[in-house]
Amino acid sequence: MKAHQLNPGHERPPLALSSSQTRMHHLPDSYAIVPAIAFKNTDVAVPKISVNTEPTNPRQNHLDQAMIKEKSWVDSSLLLLEKEELAKEDKIVWGAHNALQQPPSKDPPSVCALLPLFYEKAATPSMIKHGMDVQRQAIAHLSPGQIPVTTMDQPLFALAKLVPWKWPSTHGEHLHIVMMGGLHTEMALWNTLGDVLEASGWTAALAEAEIASSGVADSFLRVTHLMRTRHAHEVTVLTLQKLQQEAYLQSKSNASFPKWKSDMCKGSPTCSYFCSGSQREKLPTLLASLGEAYTTFFCIRSCELCSMDACPHQRHEKFARLDKK
Repeated sequence: MKAHQLNPGHERPPLALSSSQTRMHHLPDSYAIVPAIAFKNTDVAVPKISVNTEPTNPRQNHLDQAMIKEKSWVDSSLLLLEKEELAKEDKIVWGAHNALQQPPSKDPPSVCALLPLFYEKAATPSMIKHGMDVQRQAIAHLSPGQIPVTTMDQPLFALAKLVPWKWPSTHGEHLHIVMMGGLHTEMALWNTLGDVLEASGWTAALAEAEIASSGVADSFLRVTHLMRTRHAHEVTVLTLQKLQQEAYLQSKSNASFPKWKSDMCKGSPTCSYFCSGSQREKLPTLLASLGEAYTTFFCIRSCELCSMDACPHQRHEKFARLDKK
């Protein structure tokens, strides 16, 4: 992020090609030839690094901004739930609500580029490393000093993670960042949360409320269908928030809602569980962090979820702590 701000790149004039040019341009050998490599072992050598999560950290503002947006969606949706019937312009789904908050953009510039394709199979160590080298050279040409960030599907991500560990001086994590794409990251998070909610009665509650059948509700724990799983968690977030507000009004407490909620969590294990469950369910904010480059907040929330005592996903916890860097 810092390198990107210091080296935004150079503005270049539009490329003009003459229609009379018919000759074929050949790719340089440095691009077309894929050097052969092999991983003789899979030893992991992860460098130690510390992350500043103190409130004085300027990046903490990303966390505060994301939580404000999350609260805005919850408050707006709870007001809509008071209606007998939703109007066409009412947006209660998390994605639709946040889409309305984005400013309109007229004719946005394209920031995508398609490089010449390779014949080699992508899921090989040689192609993974060569692809990272090509990407680094292209970014260094356009934005000198910018650290490349490569996103991949889960199978390719598992191979790509071995590259910086084997060549730390040239492809280390301080020189080239590799992470899973948004789809597989979201599925891994929902899958981890499903392990936390397993045997908690969550699926039975969904079935009794006729939100989903018993079999479909059980599939939410394994993220068999991504869109249905996301919808189920959104419904759970709003339900928990609504029940908490109703309990607060019935208590007729003079304390503020946050203070009342904190006191109830200290005195009631059940209330403490559902309060923490409500926080864990707010994973859509993690997706916003991916889309809006809130990397620090994404890492913090991922590690909080994966490091919970009730979470049996030791493998996810290990990789979450590695990606926290």
